[in-house]
Amino acid sequence: MTQIQHYLDKISQRYSSGKATEHSYRGDLQNLLENLLPDIAVCLITS
Repeated sequence: MTQIQHYLDKISQRYSSGKATEHSYRGDLQNLLENLLPDIAVCLITS
């Protein structure tokens, strides 16, 4: 399974739960970006 497919599966599971908010997906996006761009520091900014 590719990293992108894994990301899509994770967010699909979250969406299907019916309890996901915008913030629910941020950790999965961070993980995807860190895996695709290992030389780039990715951080979540929550406010």
